[in-house]
Amino acid sequence: MPKKIHIISFDVPFPPDYGGVVDVFYKIKALYAAGVQVYLHCFHHGRDFYQEELQKYCTQVFFYPRKPLWQVINTQLPLMVQARRSKELLYNLAQEPAFVLMEGLHTTFYLENEKLGEMPQAVRLHNIEWDYYQKLAQTETDFIKKNYLRYESKRLQTYEKRLAATDYLFPLSAIDQAYYQEKFPDKKVIFLPVFHKYNQITTKIGSGNFVLYHGNLSVAENEATAVFLSDVWSEKASLPLVIAGKNPSKRLQQLCAEKNIRLVANPTENELGELLANAHAHILWASQQSGVKLKLLHALFAGRFVLANSLMLAGSHLQDICVQVETKNEIIQKINELATQSFDETMLAQREKVLNQHYNNQKNIEILRSLL
Repeated sequence: MPKKIHIISFDVPFPPDYGGVVDVFYKIKALYAAGVQVYLHCFHHGRDFYQEELQKYCTQVFFYPRKPLWQVINTQLPLMVQARRSKELLYNLAQEPAFVLMEGLHTTFYLENEKLGEMPQAVRLHNIEWDYYQKLAQTETDFIKKNYLRYESKRLQTYEKRLAATDYLFPLSAIDQAYYQEKFPDKKVIFLPVFHKYNQITTKIGSGNFVLYHGNLSVAENEATAVFLSDVWSEKASLPLVIAGKNPSKRLQQLCAEKNIRLVANPTENELGELLANAHAHILWASQQSGVKLKLLHALFAGRFVLANSLMLAGSHLQDICVQVETKNEIIQKINELATQSFDETMLAQREKVLNQHYNNQKNIEILRSLL
């Protein structure tokens, strides 16, 4: 009998164009390649279904509308959880007994529901959600959004204790694993690294002539980083800075124009790939510790030198193949040092060794497959 799994996704995981759905989509592909039958359940809100693409890797795909906020029935539960409740989902799960993987706290409304019987249940933890929301609130400037994030953080912190009802917890960073193991000492808390699109390293040997920062620039944290870096580059780094990403604000566009920083707004996948491949170095900066940042993996699999701060590297096992920087002066100093260096075969071999040890999809999917 082939092994089977239900995956409940907080969003439609195709196209894999932002953090959480990247992990979901490439996990599904890895399960399919490992001979596992995947029953995918997706909540949707404003994204196309892409059913044909998902059916390439899934035995069945189900879609459920995410409920609007006016249908909230319990002000004590996190809104993200209440929005993803569906009696149809519960019915569909019960028709095919199998391992149930809930992606994020978002999808745990029916955790240990009696209709699921003896099915093993697990939760994929993309972040320590209450902490993530709390820190988002600290950087958010819009009053309404800030209050939503603050109250949702409080609800999530209270709700988190429900994870005691699951059989397995799958954090995607070593730091998150330590947190959940301490909080739930009797649970099986298994580090399951993030899944991604890379089957091999495509890094070019040699040198480039610019430093790249990339991210979704409509996210407050990423815009704040871009503004910070534009200030850093006022200190005369020896290589120019390029900032690339989705939906930069008019404020950021104006700032880059004033400081003569090249801004690439809404790059296509090919354009971003060219920037990743041709940059001499990548600067990655986080203002909060949360999961593992996929853009760090993108830079390491496809780019040359990578500079990052400790919050970006936390729990990733990747510090040995990055240049760690914590201050404006350290960034300038390291950029100026790297400007005269070439990325060579020895550096590439070390990077391949570390990435294959921790971020090999084929190897990591066996952690999950062995439990089915």
